[in-house]
Amino acid sequence: MTLRRIALSTLCCALFATEPNDATRRWWAHVVAMGNDGMEGRDTGSEGYRKAERYVIAQFQKNGLRPAGEKGYVQTVPLHVVRLDTAQSKIELVRPSGVTELHWLRQVTTAAREGLPEKLEAPLVFAGSNPSMDDLAGKIAVQMAAPGGRGGSGGGRGGARSGVAGVLAIDSGGGPEPARWPVAYAVTMSLRDPAQAAARSAAGGPVTFRFSHNDADLLFAGSGHSYSELLALQTAGKPLPRFPLNATLRVTMKTESADIESDNIIAALPGSDPAMRDEYVVVSAHLDGY
Repeated sequence: MTLRRIALSTLCCALFATEPNDATRRWWAHVVAMGNDGMEGRDTGSEGYRKAERYVIAQFQKNGLRPAGEKGYVQTVPLHVVRLDTAQSKIELVRPSGVTELHWLRQVTTAAREGLPEKLEAPLVFAGSNPSMDDLAGKIAVQMAAPGGRGGSGGGRGGARSGVAGVLAIDSGGGPEPARWPVAYAVTMSLRDPAQAAARSAAGGPVTFRFSHNDADLLFAGSGHSYSELLALQTAGKPLPRFPLNATLRVTMKTESADIESDNIIAALPGSDPAMRDEYVVVSAHLDGY
């Protein structure tokens, strides 16, 4: 009898399922087109992006949108890109008991920028709740991101002033939009500005890393503490202890930088109200995979 009720319930759900309307079918067709493997990820400035660009322009033309770019629908944007070459970079946890190789983008990532040291080796210390890093000079301060947050791209709390070698922040696994691992890339894009080139080259401060909460226990092995213990303290609003971790982080980083160009695609749909013809509602969306 139970199986019969389950079968009837399943049949009812199937009968009353909402059929997609024409608008939904059109939307899904665009999703399939933009997510197609032929778009090659739509990386900024790539041929895959240019394929996506041509697709969008064709849709604008088909729907009667007039060009509003600098050259037809196109506004070319000069960019500067810095990318961590993960194939040529290496990161390891070194302990007296042995070496554990970590995996870029799957367990750990960094904010790619010019001026990153090619090599870094320093002991790990869990920084706890104490905002001061004055006693952590030459060490890598390990922190826990706030609940629902993730490791930022800054130098940590007073990291540059205290002379820490680096900051490693463990992403939170909670919140309305938890950090997702693996991450897609370690890339920084900025508008190309010759006046900022010198500033980029001189950019310093401690190296910052993001670490996946899924593998956080790797950091605490042999320390006498566990990630779950520290997470429980943080969740309860209690202070976190400061203690050395039984490991050194050994890093080799290779970055690549380049000047590239990518296009904004801009169009306008004229309204029908003569009194409001010079007013616009701006709608924007990401086109590139980055």
